[in-house]
Amino acid sequence: MMKKILLFALAFLFVTATALPALGWDSLINSSDKSDHADGMPYWYPYDYSGFSDYHGKDLPRVVDDADVLTASEEGILEQAITLIRDQYQFDVVLL
Repeated sequence: MMKKILLFALAFLFVTATALPALGWDSLINSSDKSDHADGMPYWYPYDYSGFSDYHGKDLPRVVDDADVLTASEEGILEQAITLIRDQYQFDVVLL
């Protein structure tokens, strides 16, 4: 009996979730996601994201160990490996 109720509830949720966009009520599903930019990015996304120095700084650490799992020498080894990858492949890597 409990299994039938659970299956019915799941089927109801599935039908409801798939019917809302078909009925044109997709604004009820994700009303906070507005695509105001012409390129389809959400309204809160900046037009010029290069101004975020927190994400694009050249001197920022590439190994961030907030849990203190790595020793200082291990972090140094990883930093050196990332520097080699950046130089050889022109690809940035960050380990969190």
